[in-house]
Amino acid sequence: MSRKNNKGKPTRKDIETALSFIGQKLQYLESLTITNENIMDAYVNFKGEKDAFLKYLEEKFPAKEKELEKTKESK
Repeated sequence: MSRKNNKGKPTRKDIETALSFIGQKLQYLESLTITNENIMDAYVNFKGEKDAFLKYLEEKFPAKEKELEKTKESK
């Protein structure tokens, strides 16, 4: 039973509900991203052009040095 708040500020229950909803959506996005990544990898392997595709991606979207360092540190 939540109490009415006349000041318009969210109650603790409102905040917890919103954060729970955001957490669920983030988990969904993470699973969707992983699924899409796996499908793309399987397709590229199926076509047999994985090396050419990776080279194309590196040319089309050059990675920044800072991003590469962060990625290497996290592994």
